[in-house]
Amino acid sequence: MPNYNLNYGSQYIDNEDINEVKKVLKSPFLTKGPKVEEFEKLFSKKVKSKYAISCTSGTAALHLVYRSLKITKGDIVISPTLTFSGTVSPAKILGADIIFADCDKNTGLININSVLEIIKKLIKINRIKDLKVISVVNLNGQTPNLKLLSQLSKKYKFYIIEDACHSLGSFYENKKKFPVGSCKYSDFSTFSFHPVKAITTGEGGMITINNKKYYNYIQKLRNHNFDYPKKVLKNKPWFYAINDIFLNYRMSDINAALGLSQLKKLDKFVIKRNLLASYYSEFLRKYKCKNIKIVNNLDHSTHSYHLFVVLINFQKLKINKKQLINRLRNIGIFTQVHYVPLHTQQYYKKTSSIRMKCKNAEAYYESALSLPIYYQLKKNDINIIVKNLVKFIS
Repeated sequence: MPNYNLNYGSQYIDNEDINEVKKVLKSPFLTKGPKVEEFEKLFSKKVKSKYAISCTSGTAALHLVYRSLKITKGDIVISPTLTFSGTVSPAKILGADIIFADCDKNTGLININSVLEIIKKLIKINRIKDLKVISVVNLNGQTPNLKLLSQLSKKYKFYIIEDACHSLGSFYENKKKFPVGSCKYSDFSTFSFHPVKAITTGEGGMITINNKKYYNYIQKLRNHNFDYPKKVLKNKPWFYAINDIFLNYRMSDINAALGLSQLKKLDKFVIKRNLLASYYSEFLRKYKCKNIKIVNNLDHSTHSYHLFVVLINFQKLKINKKQLINRLRNIGIFTQVHYVPLHTQQYYKKTSSIRMKCKNAEAYYESALSLPIYYQLKKNDINIIVKNLVKFIS
């Protein structure tokens, strides 16, 4: 039997959450009811965006955004290589050419110099007009320098989609003025409510936006892209017109009720995650392991610690990453790696028209390990994790 039961992430559900879901289950509306709109309004208020549109997952949120931008064959989407496949797979399904940018080897965030290098290549081959989107990933709970990317987007006329699934509760510029999701430096922000994220709806997603035209269009898209012509509805209130097709990405009232209850606890969750991160720093200093480095905190954003990542210099150790993960797992400490760089995946090797060298991302991937961080953890749990981590690599 393992000594401990410490997963890398876990949802926190309390009686308030359960009671809110029960209320919906006893109500007339399980879907297309009032809770979805209530959740969207509270969410947009929380992140200071004009609009919020709920959907069924973080990947669905990105699919809706790419489709609203009419991404099609021949369009170029730039993405950091260190991300989950959902960041780019919807764009690829729509026909886009995905080009992966390198990342910062200390944070895993998109490297601006790599983006500039891609732009230069596109200008050289006369394809800069095909660049439609840069999908930026807020890895682990921090944002890259979106202000710089925003300046580039104005110059080269591309959209910025902010994959903010890791960073609900973070702020740009470290002054707590502009929450992530306010779209201060992006055109769209997308979120996931998977159980390991800052808040959960079971499964679910959200898009925040400040543009009314796209807001109206995405609302229509998530409901099969049906049209409801006002003139016809006067005489035929049941009527809908199919002028184009898409998918059903509507969130249910059950999910929205859980999301509402969870969102009210967001600040408490983020404070606890920052406290747990401070315990990790304290114990890593205490046990003095020179081959473990904490991922840098940045000056231009606050950290919500969706993940707590350490970089381990395995080249100087007698143990490799697989052995370390297995030893920790055997005693009940479960870690994870975020992420396998997408440019190394066979599918993208075959389909990307421009393949960049992403040595920094590969170095980060080789050394990165995500340690357990979630609301229920206590200081002594962090002590146990760090003590065993240091013991195994020493």
